[in-house]
Amino acid sequence: MIWYKKIGFNSNPFSMKPAAFQPDVVAYDLEYIYDKLESAEILFIEGEYGTGKTTILKSIISKFKEDNKIFTKNSSAKKL
Repeated sequence: MIWYKKIGFNSNPFSMKPAAFQPDVVAYDLEYIYDKLESAEILFIEGEYGTGKTTILKSIISKFKEDNKIFTKNSSAKKL
């Protein structure tokens, strides 16, 4: 068993991820993003670590998961 589960946590309470326990997106206009996706436009989301990219993607997947129209590409490319 993982150490933090032994002491009653579901995830690591010392995670380095900003807002690790906050699933809400607060600084982005999700309706704008949803509208773009619904009109079959392509979106590219990029940003620095901790800016909410994964949270936005989770929100998109949650909203459109029944449509089976989501393609994601996770790249760990390094900028030169």
